[in-house]
Amino acid sequence: GLVVTSTKTLWMLDARKDPSKPKVVASGASPDGRFIHANLWPRGGKDKMLLVGGETSGAGCSDPEGGAFMTWDATQVSGRTAKTKRFRLLDSYRVPEATLQQGGAAVTETYCSHWFTTRPGWKDGGDVAIGWYENGTRFVDVSPKGKITQTGYFTPAGTSASAAYWVS
Repeated sequence: GLVVTSTKTLWMLDARKDPSKPKVVASGASPDGRFIHANLWPRGGKDKMLLVGGETSGAGCSDPEGGAFMTWDATQVSGRTAKTKRFRLLDSYRVPEATLQQGGAAVTETYCSHWFTTRPGWKDGGDVAIGWYENGTRFVDVSPKGKITQTGYFTPAGTSASAAYWVS
């Protein structure tokens, strides 16, 4: 009955008592009001980070400042010690502007992250696979403090990736 929305302002809602009138439990917004496309709170909401993907529609999606993959601090949201009940943006990652010869991006540039999954064994950090449209599948490492670093990519010519899944 707990829901985290994928909206410009992230909302955590408690719909357990009355789904037609959920209670706002927590919220968070990026300083630039960017669009949120997807979110994942690893380990069923027990992780200290919320993982979030952004997508920009239209011409903005080809802007290097478009959709990003982000980490958000969730330590003030869950647990008995939580006081502020706010998600706080920790870090953002966007693919670098590139060509096939310069970093693995396809000729058509779309700078929007899409569906992503954590590698099995994730706990307060680890590896994430992200579908990034014409920029292929991106692999990032998330540190325990939420810092995002690209560790690899796979961009086959003439294709697009909208999701990436770990197979265990």
